[in-house]
Amino acid sequence: MKKFSIVIDCYKLTYDELKEYLLSLKGISEVNVIDIDDLLRLEIMYDDNLITCNIIKYEILAFLKLLDYSVIYEFDKHFEEETKIFEKEINRICCEFCYASCIEELFDLPGVYKVSSNFYIKHFKRKDVNEKYKIQVLYNPKIIDFKELERIVNDLEE
Repeated sequence: MKKFSIVIDCYKLTYDELKEYLLSLKGISEVNVIDIDDLLRLEIMYDDNLITCNIIKYEILAFLKLLDYSVIYEFDKHFEEETKIFEKEINRICCEFCYASCIEELFDLPGVYKVSSNFYIKHFKRKDVNEKYKIQVLYNPKIIDFKELERIVNDLEE
């Protein structure tokens, strides 16, 4: 069994219905739903012979009727391959849409396994002017080039 975690900007659903729906999908064996303020964190155990992280993400967004919106703030595909860490500090990010669009672009790139940041806390909770946004990307350097990651993340800076 594999594990997949995702954090979504979502506050308009019945979590039990989403959990029930995901558990009805072939290959998903466990779903933990954690409500964090206006964010939804899902931790999912699945059989990668039957379903993929990409399909799970699609199913979640389709169920929530959010396919046309960028709402992913973090994810972790929990791959156990060789990885490196790319970290970047960013002075300003335009808005949550720009941030989430970048995270979704990273999600879809082969070789990117995890993205985490302080975006939500800094942007919505502690608007400390002196603190920079910090983003961390775990990636496989044999699959994706550092320069590609750098280009995508640098596009975040306003």
